[in-house]
Amino acid sequence: MKGLRKNSLAGFTLVELIMVIVVIAFLGVTLSMVFKKSADIYSFILGRKEGLQDARQALLQVARDIRQIKDINNILAASESSFQFKIPVYQNPDQTITYNFVNNTITRNGSLLADGVASFQFSYYDTDGNQLTEPISLLDIWEIQASVSVSKGSETVTLQTRVFPRNLKHGVVL
Repeated sequence: MKGLRKNSLAGFTLVELIMVIVVIAFLGVTLSMVFKKSADIYSFILGRKEGLQDARQALLQVARDIRQIKDINNILAASESSFQFKIPVYQNPDQTITYNFVNNTITRNGSLLADGVASFQFSYYDTDGNQLTEPISLLDIWEIQASVSVSKGSETVTLQTRVFPRNLKHGVVL
């Protein structure tokens, strides 16, 4: 019985198998943490992008409407958090538009325009470029600035636009 050996070298020991399992488990945990972190970053960036898009769209709508003010007498109310005015709209020559900011939400005539906004405010300027303070004299408004801030995590981004209502001519009513 020379051909039979008691200790065969063809195979793995239990210690070697356990070591391979431990190494594979460690690699699996490490890769899953990398994938989770990547997914969290993607989710954060996507949320930030959507918030910025909403804020940009809101500012564009505000600017578009303000440019349509016919004359200074069509400005009805002005404060830091709201602005009310009349503009000519198809089939309604004097439609009242009201922008409000309440509870992190920007509304236009009560309809949601943007949500999850950190701040939204109006600033008003006279013909010399001086900022008007409250109570605002509606007849002195020449330029309107709208600012919106969006926060995501520890980052805050502020967007703003200044609008000259196209029909106001240095305090002259047309």
